[in-house]
Amino acid sequence: MSKTFNVTLPRDQRPLFPRTCIVCGCLSPRSRVRVSTADSKGSFLKRQLGNSKPKDHPFSADAPACRLCVWKFRMMAYGGWLLAIVVGAVLFFFFGDELQRHFPGRRGPGIALLLATSPIWILWLIFFKEPLAVIPVENEIEFRFTSEKFRDEFASINSRSEPAFDSVAQTDVDDDNPFKGMQL
Repeated sequence: MSKTFNVTLPRDQRPLFPRTCIVCGCLSPRSRVRVSTADSKGSFLKRQLGNSKPKDHPFSADAPACRLCVWKFRMMAYGGWLLAIVVGAVLFFFFGDELQRHFPGRRGPGIALLLATSPIWILWLIFFKEPLAVIPVENEIEFRFTSEKFRDEFASINSRSEPAFDSVAQTDVDDDNPFKGMQL
């Protein structure tokens, strides 16, 4: 399982990203990839009923990425679901009648396919970690990076005071640079 490096920012602070691709690290990429918080744990329903907390509201940010790396990022994020659906469809095509015989009823074959394809999605999550994940935490947003160098640059650009992350090591950054942290 790959390690993540976290930076926490207040929800109202607009994040600034370094001028490097979030996937491959090349300088000055020309595209951006949108990362957003997952709409989970019934937050959509809570917002509709008016019972939502600030952490339930969606948050998104545009991170720099090369054109090819935008597709790589999306495959890392959604490839597990896509692979599980394709494998499930193939299994159902070849073994659908057999599943119906062993698991009678309307839900039986679906549950069997779900159990058969879940390990594919779980293994994908373990071995193909997204370079950046955005997680809501109360009134803050946690940015989880797979690259420690990118995390350090991101933290130094966005620090209002002391950056909130676990490591004390930081990369050398020129604080007098007036163009540091500018959006593309």
